[in-house]
Amino acid sequence: MGRVKDYIIQGASIIDTETQFVPLITRNSSGVLSSFLLLLFCLLAIFWRRVTGRLAFVHANFGDKGSAVRKGLVVIFTRLIGGKVILHLHAVSLERQYDALSWPLQLLCSIPFRLATVNVVLGHRWKQWLVEKLGIKASKVAVLTNGVPLPKAADLDMNRDKSEVEILFLGNLMERKGVTDLIEAMALLDKELRFKMIFAGGGNLDLYREKVSSHGLSDRVQFAGWVNQVQAAALVRNSDLLVLPSYEEGLPLVILEALGMGTPVLCTPVGSIPEVLVHHDTAYFTPVGNASALAGSLAELIVNETLRATLSKHGRAAYEAKFSLEVFMNNLVRIYRQHGIEV
Repeated sequence: MGRVKDYIIQGASIIDTETQFVPLITRNSSGVLSSFLLLLFCLLAIFWRRVTGRLAFVHANFGDKGSAVRKGLVVIFTRLIGGKVILHLHAVSLERQYDALSWPLQLLCSIPFRLATVNVVLGHRWKQWLVEKLGIKASKVAVLTNGVPLPKAADLDMNRDKSEVEILFLGNLMERKGVTDLIEAMALLDKELRFKMIFAGGGNLDLYREKVSSHGLSDRVQFAGWVNQVQAAALVRNSDLLVLPSYEEGLPLVILEALGMGTPVLCTPVGSIPEVLVHHDTAYFTPVGNASALAGSLAELIVNETLRATLSKHGRAAYEAKFSLEVFMNNLVRIYRQHGIEV
């Protein structure tokens, strides 16, 4: 969600506005006390701008678990002092977490959504959930597809073996992202297939290195570890295929960035992904939690260069039409204005 915040601030120059977008953060990695103080500072900053007449609105990027609690407090506080709030929902597992709550906690969880000036969601399934499950008025929910700028990338690796298909997983290495499924799928592939797999991102690397080793894949798999945005962009642009076999997602920015750079995408049809991408056209879908089916999908994309070229071409066209930062910002401004927020 931090990147979404950065993109909105970056995109302010696109919409030609005099409104100043001021970033505020509510947590860091220094511990609970530090995050509490950051949240307190955030609330005080909002209050000060409100009483001095300099608060146009608050745009709160709302996620799962701790993010939901912190941003929920921001929404409630801002509305209590008379400010306007856009609650921008980026949650992945909030629906499942909500269902596990008792009804009093469910009611408490719904308060920020009820108080928000407008709720912005990634897709129609999330709008349906807010309207039908939480009882939010449909007129207070707007669908906004994520958009990304094309990131600056490091130079391409012109010396790599072009006869090998380079496959990339980019993200935190965890079970929710389908990393074990991907390793098991690679183990099922024909040994004659020429491919190289790169895992880039943080997480329990030792666990997945052990799984790779136990499946006899160490000579085909590389772990890059955590990478910065420039390095990540270079990996995406240099790869023949991005794979993301997740169990839960919203609308991953890495997929949109891959589309923009012409890198074909193999992913599971979860979250809002199937609302905006089309199987065998702008992306290639594989069933959730099915290593055998994933192996079949990988095999087809490794050997079928024509299919990869089609996905690349159509994915890039989809990016230009729906997922660029300019399209995203124009749609966001339209939502602002529809709900009485001038920028």
